[in-house]
Amino acid sequence: MQNLTVDSNLIHQAIHMTAKDALTRRPALSDLIRPFVDLFFHKAQCIAHLSTHTRLGDLQGAHDRLLSGIPVFTTLQLASWQEPLEMAFGWMLPAIRETFPAIDGDIEAITASYRDGGLQLVVLSEEYLDGSFKHYESAAQSIGVSGDTLGFVMSTVLSAALGSFAPKIGAEMEDVPWSKGNCPICGALPSVSFLAKPSGNAGEFLKDSGGQKFLHCGLCGHNWRINRHICPVCDNIDADLRIYLAAPDHPGERVDICRKCELYLPCIDLRERDAMPHLDTAAVCMVHLDILAQQQGFRPLSNLPWNRIEG
Repeated sequence: MQNLTVDSNLIHQAIHMTAKDALTRRPALSDLIRPFVDLFFHKAQCIAHLSTHTRLGDLQGAHDRLLSGIPVFTTLQLASWQEPLEMAFGWMLPAIRETFPAIDGDIEAITASYRDGGLQLVVLSEEYLDGSFKHYESAAQSIGVSGDTLGFVMSTVLSAALGSFAPKIGAEMEDVPWSKGNCPICGALPSVSFLAKPSGNAGEFLKDSGGQKFLHCGLCGHNWRINRHICPVCDNIDADLRIYLAAPDHPGERVDICRKCELYLPCIDLRERDAMPHLDTAAVCMVHLDILAQQQGFRPLSNLPWNRIEG
């Protein structure tokens, strides 16, 4: 297993530059963007800490799971993850309270439930990854918070824990082909996609002079390549059913829309940029395109805390 550590300083710099660029162009989005930027700063520190204090468990059978189309952690027992989940919880809950003061009371209630032994981190994490959510509603009711708030907390905690392991898992599994629209590591749907600068090597994923397309997992942070002419959800390849929307003042950002399933996914064209942005921050900074797409009746491929546009 490769000893891949996370440099939080480099990540902080990428977050800062990505947010600064977006807020220079759209200062009106500051109140929405800045809390998430602060949360991503905290998460980067947590991931860096976890990456040096926790060990990845045995991944025996992971290759076979991937070859069968099953992500590494989907339906996997996470009993051995108790320690990293507790460390992530202890780190991220104060960060959530600091960055989102409007839910301070809910965060205190969730923290108290954890201290009293009522909040089952492993069980809720397993259910989050396999999508069952069997105990979420009852857990939220017993704590006295909404299911959305509990889901936000658990996704944040799980994201930090997964983020410390994803680079190591990705390095181990990079030889296994994966062309699905959900993440090969955690099974989550992507939060954003990007077109890489052309490498000059045409192949299955590069049919013209454009760049290779990658999907980015907003939960564990893994990036994986996909055919740029296919919908990652319904596998639609009909060009007449695929459109995109972009703001005229920044053509390097757009949302890719599939008219067949009526879902959209933000996309960043790195051929229009000098440096790689922090992709989670970039996704938040493209909320104006979320608004544009939802106003036209399309739904986000991934439901994220910042893209739930009301009215």
